[in-house]
Amino acid sequence: MMKITKKDLFHAFYVCLFVCFVAELSVLHFLHPHTTFWWEEIPGFNALLGFFACTILVLVAKALGYWLKKEEDYYAKKVGEDRGEKGGGPKIG
Repeated sequence: MMKITKKDLFHAFYVCLFVCFVAELSVLHFLHPHTTFWWEEIPGFNALLGFFACTILVLVAKALGYWLKKEEDYYAKKVGEDRGEKGGGPKIG
């Protein structure tokens, strides 16, 4: 049985990358895609749009995380208040 090395994996990756590159060039060369808007003809537009959209999603998620963050003992305080205890819930640890 043949042992797969890291070098073999990199070689297979680069071969697949080259095949995808050649396929993309042949599609662009032979099919001549017609775009709806002028900005879609800018080289790399879709890649930049995807990058900026992903960046915005990450920033919005981080902002939501700060906005929705609760104190560390938030739930322990809530349980203590429901039981009528003054000092919050039982201290653990």
